[in-house]
Amino acid sequence: EKGIHVLLKDRNDEAIERGQKYMRDNWDKKLKRKRMTQFKHNLATSNVTGLTDESPAWQKHFANTDLVIEAVFEDLNLKRKIVADVEAVAPEHCIFATNTSAIPIADIAKGAKRPENIIGMHYFSPVPSMPLLEIIPHDGTSN
Repeated sequence: EKGIHVLLKDRNDEAIERGQKYMRDNWDKKLKRKRMTQFKHNLATSNVTGLTDESPAWQKHFANTDLVIEAVFEDLNLKRKIVADVEAVAPEHCIFATNTSAIPIADIAKGAKRPENIIGMHYFSPVPSMPLLEIIPHDGTSN
């Protein structure tokens, strides 16, 4: 919505479609309420690229990424695997933000190649209408 190109990576096409539908539905509401122009609606929709785990293209896309926002369920091993996968292809300056409420950020960062680039984040509900994000550093997070 802000003109930023978004890579939506998920395990399969069905999961990507659910994510894209969630975004489209919110943009459709804004369009209907005249809080978004048709041009901005089209632009926002076109700025989302869906990528699956099976697609080798995700690695090329993530090689130019500045920020990754991870939002998988609360599973420490899965979160660590995603950190490792991203760190293997993303540039060194890439920030990895994990959406967690139960796992300490330091635990997710433990064993990472660049733990100083890992932060936590917490969105306030309802996300589409509440523009508030809490950033959660850990002791090893860089300034």
